[in-house]
Amino acid sequence: MKNLFRFAVLASTSLALGLSAQASGVNPGSLLVFPAFDNIRADLTLLTVVNTNDDQTSGTVKVEYVYINELNCQEFNRTRTLTPNDCLTVVTKLDNPNQVKGYAYVFAKDKTSGKAISFNHLIGTERVLSAIDNDYEVQPWVFESPLAHGLETDAIAN
Repeated sequence: MKNLFRFAVLASTSLALGLSAQASGVNPGSLLVFPAFDNIRADLTLLTVVNTNDDQTSGTVKVEYVYINELNCQEFNRTRTLTPNDCLTVVTKLDNPNQVKGYAYVFAKDKTSGKAISFNHLIGTERVLSAIDNDYEVQPWVFESPLAHGLETDAIAN
């Protein structure tokens, strides 16, 4: 519940500060929120994140995938490194070993400190391959940081 509260505060604070939230996957941002994943059914949920920064000097970034369980708000995290123009697609059933349903978000992190940063170069998409119904694609909500590139964005103290 603590993490859900943190997320709600982060999202509402972001909107209050004038951050734009887009559900297109084309407008890059620092935070991508994927509305749902289901690791229980026979379907496969694939999350794709792309680093659109092509700067070979400052374009590498760490991104943290955070999976939130819909039943108890417990989270499971994985951190990856995306180089300039890099793309990573994960199957949530394999990436998150907990067989649960919920939502996920991905945010940019500083390569050294691990703190959330402004890195408005992330886009993504969610694709569900269904064993029973038609496959479908969902675009994440994309939150763009108003801060300069590389500045810390985490306003919530732990």
